[in-house]
Parts: sequence; structure tokens; C-alpha cells
Amino acid sequence: HILNVYHIPNPLQTLPLEIIITPDELKSDTESKLKKLRAELVSQGMDPGHITINTRNGHTVKEISRFADYVHGDLIITGMQGINRIRERLFGSTSYQLIRSTRVPVLAVPSGFEFRKIKKIVFASDGKKITPDSGRILFEIADHFGSTIDIVCIQSPGDYPSDDQVIALLAPVFSRTPHEFHFPGESDVVRGLLAYSDNIKPDLMVIIPGVHTAFFEIMKEHPAKSLMFRSAVPVLALPAGDR
Repeated sequence: HILNVYHIPNPLQTLPLEIIITPDELKSDTESKLKKLRAELVSQGMDPGHITINTRNGHTVKEISRFADYVHGDLIITGMQGINRIRERLFGSTSYQLIRSTRVPVLAVPSGFEFRKIKKIVFASDGKKITPDSGRILFEIADHFGSTIDIVCIQSPGDYPSDDQVIALLAPVFSRTPHEFHFPGESDVVRGLLAYSDNIKPDLMVIIPGVHTAFFEIMKEHPAKSLMFRSAVPVLALPAGDR
């Protein structure tokens, strides 16, 4: 399902009178571009019966979430435009806002990233157990591509659980997929994951952002947000679910 959400501006505040765009014109232009995209996908071998194009007018995040619920979507894929660090701290992104407002996994793809077979996956662990259900799409991707998974656990020194306890908790969940555990000894989540990623060059990074409060958002940038802005590879955010 290809979805484009557009917003109709207030013409009296944002546009000169001679270039006012009507809602019908904006909708028609959007649909025309989506049809071209659909034709391009068909030319690359996709079954046209498996592609739908859809337009919505409204708030981007709300409309994407509603549409995902409507079609019982298993995954939301969005683009991710890198920006400078000051703007990263001050402003949000559609991808990051989606992981806060939907129970559907969100895959954020960096601008300009070219598709390649997913051979190596980095799974960012906080040392807590995940359920097979919350990690379902991760395991489906790994099964489909024959991927290996590096489970990277970044904790402050002395944090609970211990390395052995992390392995005991997670090894049964990942038992069907080739995997390795890594404990970089880095307490900064973003710095540790990006450094590890730069070293092994994975094809996908997977995180579970979890629940965070408004206070946390104001006082400190969330690791999920920083990773989405700064990662050179796609980032898949899984819903926290029942951990």
C-alpha cells in the first residue's frame, strides 16, 4: 500500500492569490505522482494486483497510523532525511513520531540508501527479554534473507542484568536464527551502536524504543530519535509490547 498524506495550507496566510491551489488540484497532482510510482514498480516486476495507491489529507502521523490500522498493516516504511545536530535536538520527524503513536513496526530508511540483501542485522538490546511476538517481523526478515543477528547490549557498568543473564534471557528467543552476543562496554547507547555499526557495516539496525515520558523528551534526546537521524542503514523500530 503506497500512501501519501498531504496538507492543504491556508491560502490566505501562505500563498499569493494568483497561485492558490484548490483541494481537488492538490489531490489530483498527488494521485498522478503515485500512479507514476506504481507504474515504475510494475516495470520492475511487481504484480500490479499487489500494489494500491492511496492519498489522505490531514495530519501526517495521524493519517498514516489510521491507514495502517485500516489495512491491518504489518510494517510502516518511511523515508528519513538526515539533518544537522542542532535541528535534530529541537525538532522531531515523522518516523520518530510514528513509533510513539502506533503499535505497528516502523522502518526508517535513510535518504539515498540503496537496497541490498539483508545479510547482517544489529539488534540493540537493553538486557531485557523480548517475546517472539514483539520480534516477529525481525525473525521473518531474518528467515527470508538468511540473515545473521548481532545482539548488541549496551549498559552502564554494574547495570542489571549481567552479561550471562542477558544471554540466558535472549538466547531461547533467538534460537532459530544464527546470532552472536556482543557487549561493547559502552554506556552511551547511540555512540556505542553507531560505532559498532560503523565497524561491521550491517544492513539493518533493530531497536525497541519502549515507553518514554514527556519529561524525558524535554530534558534529553531519546536514543531512538538520534539513531534514526544518524544511522547510515535503515532502522527498524519494534513496538515494546509485552516484554
